[in-house]
Amino acid sequence: MSTPSQGALGPGGATVRRRPEQLLLAFMGELMVAGGAGPLPASVLIAVLGELGVGEAATRAALTRMATRRLLASERVGRTVTYRLTPESERVLGEARDRVFDADPFAPRGTGWTLVTFSVPESRRDVRHRVRAQLAWAGFGLLRDGLWIAPGEVDVALGARRRARRRSARRAAARRRATRQRGGGPRRRRRARAPRVPRP
Repeated sequence: MSTPSQGALGPGGATVRRRPEQLLLAFMGELMVAGGAGPLPASVLIAVLGELGVGEAATRAALTRMATRRLLASERVGRTVTYRLTPESERVLGEARDRVFDADPFAPRGTGWTLVTFSVPESRRDVRHRVRAQLAWAGFGLLRDGLWIAPGEVDVALGARRRARRRSARRAAARRRATRQRGGGPRRRRRARAPRVPRP
């Protein structure tokens, strides 16, 4: 008998394994995005994934990787470490939740078809993977190597520009917070006043 840790059954009865990162995002997204829960202690997350057959070391490693990639934010209070979703993770999971419960999430907008072609050097497989993931998320399917197609009018560049603006805004906000913590930032100059001379 298969356990939840082994994943669900895919096409043809094949077992689809879920990585600890996927399990953590699904669990935390349901609690925090849908349920409004606050940060969770690492011990709770370890216990939950333990019920799914994921070892403690694997869960801790996944939490560290996700914090490094800024999918999660950690905070230590005494001896307890808690984790919460970052604003970017909440946005992505919120969009995913809307798509899951949408009656027709991939309904084409406009007429015709949108074709996208790209070429990425073999040495940049990480970039290629990100581009493919973004195209699949936007509703594209692979027609042939390097050529993707989607029904309707899909502005992929618009989504990329929006993500770039959000990243820029986050970096600017982080710089402002760092400046305030250092006690820096613009200060008002005080106008020097001439000393008052008593009248005779």
